[in-house]
Amino acid sequence: LYGNIWFFNFYILIYLIYKIVCKGLKMRKKRDFFRALLSPTGMSLIEIMIVMVIMGLLGVGTTNLLTGTIQTQRKNDVKAALSQFRDNLKNTLNDDNAWNNTVLQYPPGGAVPIGCLQDNVLQGNACVHEGATPGTINFSVRDSLNNIFYDSTAATSGLTPQAQLCNAFNLASGNDDCPYRYNLEVTLRCPNQTPTCIKPKVIIDATFVVRPVDMSGILGQINPNLYTFQIVRSERLRFEPFQIVHRVPATNSAVEPNGGGLCTVGNTPRPLTSIENDVGNNVVSLAGSTFRLQPGIYDCTVTAQIYGVPSGFNINLASPALASPIPIGNGFTGPFSSSTVTGKAHFQITAQANFQVVQSCPNITSWGLPATDYTNPRNMGIPNPDYFSNTTYTEVNCVRTL
Repeated sequence: LYGNIWFFNFYILIYLIYKIVCKGLKMRKKRDFFRALLSPTGMSLIEIMIVMVIMGLLGVGTTNLLTGTIQTQRKNDVKAALSQFRDNLKNTLNDDNAWNNTVLQYPPGGAVPIGCLQDNVLQGNACVHEGATPGTINFSVRDSLNNIFYDSTAATSGLTPQAQLCNAFNLASGNDDCPYRYNLEVTLRCPNQTPTCIKPKVIIDATFVVRPVDMSGILGQINPNLYTFQIVRSERLRFEPFQIVHRVPATNSAVEPNGGGLCTVGNTPRPLTSIENDVGNNVVSLAGSTFRLQPGIYDCTVTAQIYGVPSGFNINLASPALASPIPIGNGFTGPFSSSTVTGKAHFQITAQANFQVVQSCPNITSWGLPATDYTNPRNMGIPNPDYFSNTTYTEVNCVRTL
């Protein structure tokens, strides 16, 4: 658009020069003007001066056009790079694993208020509603791999015009090599505005600051409002999955005698033999059928294989720390068939506690089987394990969320 406007104005200018020249040289027709330029006798001094003026105007106009185009392109490049960094910073702050890494680097009770979110059920680190000292409290943002994504703790931390990290931001006098930065403000809001809580809403205000040497230049013509944003997190600090299982390796043995354990009218525990993928060390111990968990909030899914039971079979997740066992599910099968029972459990414990997966069988009536097969207790180890793959009799699949 700018190029077309300039070309139009330049065309008008050349036309006016042409009219003036023709009038000054008393040329009545266009062909007289061009005939004079092409004359074998050469050009007069006046004609040469006119040509030089035209070429000078053309050169100045072309230079201005190229300069404006280059400046516009540079400004667009800066805006595109900053937009990409803004979006990446947003995504990192919204990522649960990255946020977990960000929080865990600050001790509870420290200068950065998000430290109170760290394992606060275990340590009793209650967060203060909206904080005692609200304002800009810069912190280091880490990504999901625990690498520093952006560190705003130092006043000199900033961004280059290419949106690369730099450490020479100067708010007082500016710096064209490091003209931008983000200030990060954190506000913690407890439910119902209670003075303290362990699971507040986290509000992060990321304010974009512009400070090159010349605020009127290209680098200073960046609108900070386009890159300032707010993130609101419903706090869910941890995401730590793990499994507690009883799994039998692929085998050709006839029967796994302790697969699902015995089942009686009362609650009897199912065997559990191994802990898997417990990166957060949330399982304190596993002995027989009892596993012990760290304090926290958990979401668990229990899956259990059953065999040869009529209706009335139930599975629960039981713990002395709970007011009552959590129902997982119920099921029934034919006398020679198997099935699975699956159910979910959500609970919170404030101290270490023991848990068991317990099952209860009804009084089994005769299905035309030998007495040893239909009288209690029954054994959930039947049927035979799979010859080619592992057989899972019981699995407790949990995620610690706080």
